[in-house]
Formats: sequence, structure tokens, C-alpha cells
Amino acid sequence: MASPFRVFRKHQKILIATLCLMAIIAFVFLGIVQQLQGMRSHTDEVVVTTNKYGDLTAQQINNMIACRQATARFLRAALQQYGAGPSTEAAYMQLNAVMYDLESGGEIATVDTWLKCQRAAEQGLKINDDVVTNFLREATSHRVSNQQFAALYKQLNISENLVYDTLRDALLGMYYGDILSYGSRVTTPAESWEYFQRLKRSVDAEVVPVAVADFIDQVPDPSEKELKTFFEEHKNVFHVRGRPEPGFRVPEKVAAEYLVAELAEFSSPVAVTEEEIKQYYENNREEFAKLILPGAAEDEEGNEDEKDKKDGKAAQTSSDEPTAKTTDDSKKPAAPTTETAPKDKGSEEKAPEKKTFEQKPQATPKDNASAPWKGVTVRLVADEKQSAGESKEAEKEPKTANTDETGQKKETGTKESSAPAPQAPALPVFPKSDAKSADSATPPSDAPTQPEPPISIKKEYKTLDEVRSQIRRKLADAKAVERIDKAFDAVSEKLKKFRLANIHHQARDKKSAPPEIDIKALAKEHGLSFYQIGLVDRVTLSETELGKSVKVDSNLGDLGIGVTEDLFKRLNKYQTDRSHDGLGTKYYLFWKTQEEKEHIPEFEDVRDEVLSAWKEVQARSLARARAEALAAEASKVNRPLRSSLIGKSGVKVAQTGEFTWLRLQPGQYGNDVVSSSAPKVEWAGEEFMRTVYGLEVGQVGVAMNQPESIAYVIRLTATAPTEKVLWAEFIRSDALRNQVANAVNRSQLRQVWSEELQKETGLEWKRPPHIEQDR
Repeated sequence: MASPFRVFRKHQKILIATLCLMAIIAFVFLGIVQQLQGMRSHTDEVVVTTNKYGDLTAQQINNMIACRQATARFLRAALQQYGAGPSTEAAYMQLNAVMYDLESGGEIATVDTWLKCQRAAEQGLKINDDVVTNFLREATSHRVSNQQFAALYKQLNISENLVYDTLRDALLGMYYGDILSYGSRVTTPAESWEYFQRLKRSVDAEVVPVAVADFIDQVPDPSEKELKTFFEEHKNVFHVRGRPEPGFRVPEKVAAEYLVAELAEFSSPVAVTEEEIKQYYENNREEFAKLILPGAAEDEEGNEDEKDKKDGKAAQTSSDEPTAKTTDDSKKPAAPTTETAPKDKGSEEKAPEKKTFEQKPQATPKDNASAPWKGVTVRLVADEKQSAGESKEAEKEPKTANTDETGQKKETGTKESSAPAPQAPALPVFPKSDAKSADSATPPSDAPTQPEPPISIKKEYKTLDEVRSQIRRKLADAKAVERIDKAFDAVSEKLKKFRLANIHHQARDKKSAPPEIDIKALAKEHGLSFYQIGLVDRVTLSETELGKSVKVDSNLGDLGIGVTEDLFKRLNKYQTDRSHDGLGTKYYLFWKTQEEKEHIPEFEDVRDEVLSAWKEVQARSLARARAEALAAEASKVNRPLRSSLIGKSGVKVAQTGEFTWLRLQPGQYGNDVVSSSAPKVEWAGEEFMRTVYGLEVGQVGVAMNQPESIAYVIRLTATAPTEKVLWAEFIRSDALRNQVANAVNRSQLRQVWSEELQKETGLEWKRPPHIEQDR
């Protein structure tokens, strides 16, 4: 009988090699697999449950947030890169509403939109691709072609399906909200007047702060039972700065380290050779081109006197010269063309002046219909392309301009050419009268029967001597970035080996000493600065130098994942990534060193924190009582607080200066109505503003600030303008007062709808939402 080990002896080399390989694989990758499994189980936890529409996991919510941020980036890029923008008030308002929803990228706003979409779909509301396409066209005034949109998808590495799916949900949620609010948005005249005063009526007041912290020592200690009950009531809530509610749930935290490379320390202009400068100049001459408009020759002629004066020849100028110049000018029928030329020959910035645009009586309706905020730059670029004989312009305009090939058939009030503006400014509000005012600028009788010939634009180039220092700096900075990348690569390689060694150590019996790495020595070796950040939450991290930096490149960067989310979600310990300060002067190499999961602490571990919070809540009533006593004393004498409360212990009177309750804030898509802040007042909040606006001049009141950390004694000292002036402005400002009233009403109604919908669908957060993510 053959031995059972005969097969083994025959193939022992192959079998032993296979077993060794399997052992190595298990040894190396077991720790990584366990770590990934742990991350997946944490990431995929159920965060939101409903009794009608199923549950949402953390990963699903994060994906929705990333898609919303990516779509917002796509829309911003389309508006800015192609100089497009909504041409009507309705399109502007729709775009503004969608952008507001997409850029409210936190968990609360994302789940709220998801919930509205589920309810809308249940009631038979749908948004198809045609609605999304029409939204994109209206948002860009039909000035961005399909090819340009496709190029933008590729440039931003964003899927078209992602954008359409996200916009479909955003529009559906917005339309459903409009249906809910239909008929509820009506504001009474009294409410409109109140909201208008909040925006246009400024107030000035004296304030005396009474800090709650000054009364904590007067609060007696509670019993252990009271303290534990207080802890149980707030243990599942995050504490949010600026809110009065205490919270003891510990948010997710990370610790990080990072290296900083200063561009100036790595840049060496003297190392750039003359040959490199010449080669760059020859290969990139278009970068140094100057456009010379028609009439530049006349300008040179008109500046002869100045040249003569510089040469000391002004006194020797013959009397025939003025006559010759006059004769030359009389031969030129296109006098406006001479005026269109910039006065300064060498300044290309002065070429596209508005004066040039307005002094062309032969302009076609197409030119005069251009939006005033665009300036002349758009027209010059289009004319330059026309004079160069570029055929691509004809491909861009059919979808955006109602003209034939000669440009004669143009409807009144149509949109301007789709030629992209080189630098598009922030989009303004588009009043309904824009089109009319543009049309009224067109001369009805003097317009020529034939189209204006294209403008001939000459091109000159700056000399090498003019741009030598500029090129030298540019090449030196480029080489500096390369050196920084090499330094970062060297450190990243060391950290990668250290990370793998740590994984191996954790997978073994851990009897041996853990691996070590000297980051400070590495930083010094490569000319880098080393910094550390202890365990912090998202908000604290976002306020640091590293948190404010911009991602250089990452696999998820195209979906809007920044440094903060990188450290909290994507990166493992000691896995590196890079960012810069947004200006290209500082570069960062960063990694995570420690992490702490979100959790509910044990009472014993946070007892001191609980006691401090309990005493602070009790001390609020003492602070308010002290403020009310001071207010009563000041009211009796009817004098300014500085004189009525003089000599009182701990009383400090401050004058706020003028402020309003609401203000118009210029946004990327127009003016938004937002809450103001009061000077010399910390976190003023609703109660403070309502109190000060409810006072008459000379009256005194008391209000807590938003986090209820300070009670304020308030005496109104002045208000402007007078009620008569304000009322007259209110009567004639239909658009403004409606904008303010709708903004306030929508904000209030949105909260009510959301709460009712959550109750009806049984929505429940299994853990508190990350409020700190909402901006």
C-alpha cells in the first residue's frame, strides 16, 4: 500500500511555496481587511428611519451631499466660465432657489429635500429630463451649447447623469414646496410694513452686558439625582456653538499632522537661465499679445505734440503742421471710430471702455441689446474672432441669437451673443426693465440698412525685455512647485512604509516594539515646517489653517470633498493627501494620526462638564434679574445709561452704532435677505433684535443674546429715517418689500412644513444630525 505522504513528497516544493505565499498574504492583508470592514460597518450605519419611505444610511446621505455639491460646482462653472446668467427675473429666482438648496450641503437640508421628493413622487409629481434641460438653458440664457456643456462635464470629471438626477430632485423638492406654500405666502400689509422696517430702518442703542458667567458661583450645587437627570435629558444631543441648549454627546473627532512648504522658500529666480526664458517666450508668445483697436494711428498722431515736448522740439514746430493735421482729419468720415480708440496707446486695459460702446451710432440692435453689466469686452472678443475669419462662431450662435448670417433679423429684446466673456462678473439682479432700456438705446432712424463691417483689430506682442522678469518669476515658481512635490513625495513614501509597518504590528502578537518615525527630522531634512492638531471636531478643524486650505487633487475631490471630510471619512491613519492655501503661496501635506468615534459618554467621565452646564442654565435667571433691575432704575430717571447707571459696580455701557435687523447681502446670484449683527453685541439673535425694534427712542428694555450667555440692558437712542420718509419709500418699493416679505415668510414656512412632514412620515434620526456640516 502506497504511503499517503507520497503525493506530498512528490510535490513538496510547490506545496510549501504555496503555503508560504498564503501565509504572507494573510499576514499582510488581514489587518487591512479588518480595518476596512470596521470602516464599512461604521459608515453604513442607519442614520434616518421612516415608517413610509424606508431608511437612510450614513453612506447614502454622504453620497447625496457629495452629488449636491458637485452639481453646485457644475452650475457655478457654467455661469462663470461662459459668462452666462439668467436673463429674466423668473429664471433668476428659480436659479437662486436651486443654488440655495444645493449649497445647503448638510445632513438636515439633504434629508429634507429627499423627504420632499419621496412625498411628491407618492402624490404623482414627476420631473423629467426635459424640465432639467429647460432649467439649464434658462439659467444660462441659452448661451451655453450642448458641446460646451459636454466639455464642462469632462473638465470637472462629473457625470451628466449625476447632474440631471440631482437637479431633478432639487427641482422636484422646490416645486413641491411651492405647491405647499401656494396661498400661504400672502403677507398682510402690516406684516409687509414690519418686514420692510427691519430692512430699511436703522437703530442706535446703548447696551449694558450682564454676563451669565458672573453668577455661576451663586448657584448652589444640585443633588446627584438632579445632575444625573439633567445628563439623561441632554446626553444624546450635540452642543452647538451659538445655541443655548446644552449637549453632552461627543462628536466625531480626529487628530492630524501636516507639513507646510512656503513657495517663496523653494523659489529661486536666479536659477532660471536666459535660454529658458527665451524658449518660454517663443513657445508662449500669445500670452504676451496686445490688441490694437482702430484709431490707434490717430492717437499716435494726436500725441505728436507730447513727443515733441519730450524731445525739446515743441518750440520749433512749423505752422504748417496743424493745417496738415486738420486736412487729414477732414478726410476721415468715420469720426466716431477715432473717438473709440483709447487715449493711452499702450494700455490694453483701457480699450474696452463703455464710452467706446455708446459712441457707435451705427451699432446693430444686437450690440445695443447687450446687458450693461457685460461691458464692451464681449463685443470685442466676438469682433476679433470675426476679423480673424474663425468659422466656429457660426456654430455657437444659432441656438442663442435670433439672427441670420448677416445679423439683420434680430427680434427686440433678444439675448446677446453667446461669445464667452473673458471675465464674467458676479451676476446681478435682472429687473424687468432691462430689455426695454436696451431697446430704447437703439437709434430708430439712424440705423444703417447694411450691417456694420467687422472691426479690424491688430495684434502686437510685448518685447522680451518687457516680460523677462515676469517669465523669470513664473519659471522659478514652477520649478519651486516641482521641488515641493519631490519633497512631499519623499515624506509620503516614508509615511507609507510606516503605515504598513503599523498594520503589520497590529496583526502580529504586538510583543515587539511598535514602529517609529521622526516627522520633525524629515521635515527639517526637506525644508518643511511641521505642525500638529489635537483631537478636534469638524467645526474646529475647518477653522484652522489646514481646514481652510484647498484640495490639490484626490479621487473624490471632484465631488466636493474637502480637507475636513478627507480627514474624517476618506483617509486612513498616516495616509497622506495634499492641499494649498488657494493662492499658491503655501502647500500642505497632511495625514490623520488619531480618531475618536462619535459616542455618548459615561456620566462619570463628564460629570464636571455636566455640573458646569447645569449651573450655567440656572445662572441665566439671575443674570436676567440683574439686568431687569438695572433697566428699572434707568427708566425712572429717563436719562442715558451712561449717566443713570454711573457708579454701579461692574456696569459697562457701550454704544452700538447704527444697525438694521435685516440686510441685503450681495450673493453670487443676486441680493439675498439675511439677518444682521449688532455692533458691540455678541450673538444678538432673535430676542435681542425683537426687543430693540419694539422700543421707542428713550425707552429701556432687557433681552438675552442667542446663546443666552449674556443679558443685555438696552436703551434706544436713535432711529432713522423718519416714519414719514420710510413710509413713502415703502409705498413706491413694490419689488423690494415683496422680496423681503417673501424671504421672511418662506424661511418661517419652510421650518413648519419640514416639521409636519417629519411627524407624518415618522422620520427619526438614530443619531443627531451633523448640524456643524450645515453652512
